[in-house]
Parts: sequence; C-alpha cells; structure tokens
Amino acid sequence: MDDLHKDQYQFTFYDRVTLPLVWVVLGGISLITIDYRIGRFFSVSELPDELEDFVDAAEHFGTPYGQILALLCLFAATSWRERRVFRIFLGTCAAGMGANLVKMFVGRTRPRSFDFEQHELFDSFVGWFLLDSAGSKAQSFPSAHTASAFGFAALLTWAFPSGKRVFLLLACFVGLHRITTSAHFPSDVFIGAAVGWSVAILFTGNTWLAKKFDRLEKQVAKAEDVFEKEVSTLQE
Repeated sequence: MDDLHKDQYQFTFYDRVTLPLVWVVLGGISLITIDYRIGRFFSVSELPDELEDFVDAAEHFGTPYGQILALLCLFAATSWRERRVFRIFLGTCAAGMGANLVKMFVGRTRPRSFDFEQHELFDSFVGWFLLDSAGSKAQSFPSAHTASAFGFAALLTWAFPSGKRVFLLLACFVGLHRITTSAHFPSDVFIGAAVGWSVAILFTGNTWLAKKFDRLEKQVAKAEDVFEKEVSTLQE
C-alpha cells in the first residue's frame, strides 16, 4: 500500500486555480445564454428512457450512499488496508457541505418550481441570506450533488491518478442528471463543480488539513504493523 501512496496525483496550479475558474466562467456564460432555454426545456421534457435510466444510476456517484458503497468495495478489495478511504469520504462530504453553505446565502428557485411563462430568468434569484426559510425549492444555486461528485472525483484522482478521466466523466453525468431532472440550471452545476473540486483539493498536498490526515494515516499504518506482528508472533 505504501508503494501505491507514492503514486498519488499532485494537483498543479492548473488543477487548483485555473480549472475551477474555467467552470465559474462557464457558469457565468451559461447564466446569460442557455440557463433559461435549458431550464425551460427540461421542466417539461425528459431524456429517452434508456439514457434517463443510465443518468439516474450515475447520480449516485454524487450521493453519500453511492460513495459509501464505492469506497466499501475499494476498502474490501485492498484487504481493508486502504487507509485513504476515510479522507476521501470526509473530503467529499466537505465538498457537498461547501455547496450547501452557499445555498444558505443565495436563494434561487429550482427550474421545476420556476414559472417560465410569467417570469424572466433573473427572477429565479429570490433573495440573499435566506438560510433555510424558503425550503428546498429555493436552493438551486449551486448544485450540491454536483459539488459532491466533483469533490469525490478530485479525491479519487488524488488517490488513483490513472482513473482521472473516468472519475471526471462520472461527475459530469451527475451534473447532467441534475439538469435533466429539472433540479438545477446549467450555471448551478458549473458553480457546484467549482466549489466541490476546490474544497476537496484542500484535503491533498501540503495544506494544513492534508498534513493532519497524513499524520493520522501514518499512525494508523504503524498501529496496523504492530498488530500484524503481534498476530504473527501468536501464530508461531
């Protein structure tokens, strides 16, 4: 397992700054160009059945239940020795919570609850600092599912670099699901991706938080080694 740790992905300036900024810019462009049309279309339309089933299944890459199942499989496949699964899960939770925190301060009506016939797009923004007073229907911005998915993708990429493209593709399917089910506008998804990715990366590299996890994982590794030696001694 230590050899595996040596191959951890090192996030560059592009990964940490440029990529999230690109998603923010795309979110701004989407807001003024396609949000209204895409939101209106999927408020009354759906994907073809087979594609819809696939995208619905992919949604769980962005939910705690799906992430727990995936990490449980990973943990079992490594003989219960992949210590990083706990960092990955906690970092993913933080990514989703980061998006939920933004929701508390920016109120936006979800497409499924928005009256496209009577209102213009910017009417979907219904206020600031609403906290939870308006309920889920006014918590469209940003997409927490997408934030969680991109946070999960970031941390899986950090641990298993060879899977980066697949992880990002699955995260994109989560974003697509949120749009096609009329839960979010495209701009919500882009901003959610930027938030989730940025938060998750804080759990890697030379950040204060990452160093805390590095230290903890080393302590767990030492404890495992001591335990295995004790077991081996008893069996001799």
